[in-house]
Amino acid sequence: VRVLSSLIGVVLLLTVGFMFYSFIGAIVLGIFIYYSTRPIYRKLIEYDINRNIAALVSQLVLILPVLLLIAYTIRILAIEVRELAIQAGSSLFGFIDEEFFRDILERQYLFIPTDLFPTRSELEQVDFSNIFNSISQYLDAQTIQQLSQDVSEVLIQIAGSVSGIFFTLFIAFSLSFYLLRD
Repeated sequence: VRVLSSLIGVVLLLTVGFMFYSFIGAIVLGIFIYYSTRPIYRKLIEYDINRNIAALVSQLVLILPVLLLIAYTIRILAIEVRELAIQAGSSLFGFIDEEFFRDILERQYLFIPTDLFPTRSELEQVDFSNIFNSISQYLDAQTIQQLSQDVSEVLIQIAGSVSGIFFTLFIAFSLSFYLLRD
């Protein structure tokens, strides 16, 4: 009986240790959030605010600037991508500096004939619908199925990563909330 209870204790200890190890990142983040919001929480408690509300407000005070910074970064990124698209012009190949490549080829840094590469005007005249039609002739059902399977696997991996991040944040903020409240 004593050996059996010791064995059960070791198994439980290993299980709890494994669970702690699995969530170590979320636990450390939760403790960091707790210590970073504790001064705000104490100040709110001085004003006789409910402990639950004070814990929630102190966490919001921490997360609101982070969310604003992320939103601002996404906005700037969208503006820069738009500006890059405008600079590229209406052509898909508007970013190619034809003179730079001609200069390199004419100085014979590379031993490649100059007329090997198409010019920008020749690239702009390419009809992509013909290219896509000729490519579609070589795609059979098996290739399309494999392509769709690969795309769905990538999307599932992205969804798993994003949900993992949100789950970690949920655990961290829940832990810090209960540490603040109690």
